Amino acid sequence: MRSGALVIALVMLFSAFTSVAQNAKDREPNILESPDSSNVYYLYGSDGWGGVPEGWTIQDRYLKNAKESDLEQTALHSRTPAYRAMAYHALASKRSKRCYDLLLDRLRDTSTFMIAAFDCYYEHNVASFMLDVTSDAERPLFTEAQQRHIDSVIVFSEGLDHLNKYAPASRLNDMDGLYERVKELHLAGTPYLLTIIAEYRNEDDIPLLIAALREYEKGLDHKGANSAGPKGRTNDALNALMIWQHDAFMPVLEELRDFELSRRYIDYYRVKMLFKVVMSYDNEWAYNFIEETFGKMNGKNKFSYPENLFKAYYEEEELPRFRPLVDKYGEEPFDWRAY
Repeated sequence: MRSGALVIALVMLFSAFTSVAQNAKDREPNILESPDSSNVYYLYGSDGWGGVPEGWTIQDRYLKNAKESDLEQTALHSRTPAYRAMAYHALASKRSKRCYDLLLDRLRDTSTFMIAAFDCYYEHNVASFMLDVTSDAERPLFTEAQQRHIDSVIVFSEGLDHLNKYAPASRLNDMDGLYERVKELHLAGTPYLLTIIAEYRNEDDIPLLIAALREYEKGLDHKGANSAGPKGRTNDALNALMIWQHDAFMPVLEELRDFELSRRYIDYYRVKMLFKVVMSYDNEWAYNFIEETFGKMNGKNKFSYPENLFKAYYEEEELPRFRPLVDKYGEEPFDWRAY
């Protein structure tokens, strides 16, 4: 009799333990249903200062136990943008075949979230993050036909202004109607497309490129320092001119050089690009441009820090025509006392 009572007691104790364990499991964070007000996707289990972010612990536990079907549902339906991005990232890492349909479904997801890498945080939107994760894969996630379809949707569909159009448009360079669509997007304000327009070398586009080159003061204050507001497309236009050298651009390049020489704070990336473009002409005008900049103007001071911006490009792409100018001006130091 006592033995039977003991068995019953043990069964009841085991049942109680199982119930407690199940309740504890049920209390684990439900990433699909529970919105996270912090909206952060943690890439690493460190905050950069020796601590482990609580959010990373929750996400890591979920990712270790989630099946592909769970990840798909989270990427589609989670109310937290960071979790949608995290779930897609996990699926892409597994090279899941679900990624193709998921990406097409989420291309219009403009919701933003924060990405945490140790103690650095930066903002992203879900659709752009998914595209970045896809393009960063060591091997292509999609077939050529699938990638071409995604690229076509991004370039030709309306309402996708939050996505970078340059990479997909570049991959569609043989598609009918691409030139007209890219030009339409550029005129509507989409950035980074001038390089693709320049590849067609349509002389009707010369005024368009010149107009972009002349936006060098946009987004600057009266001293030439960066200020609030949208920046001009000058640097984008300089990249385009690396592809298409035309005599019509020469006076504007001289104008841009004179502006940079007049600034208190110069754009070193822009000046280096300027020399790249000028040297790509590889003619007498280009030689005289550099000679005048360093010999008669203030280029020897302005354009020699943190490196000689003319010599820097010569060393990347040696062009014999400019060797005498490198010997003559390539070692000029920058004199802080002059400013």
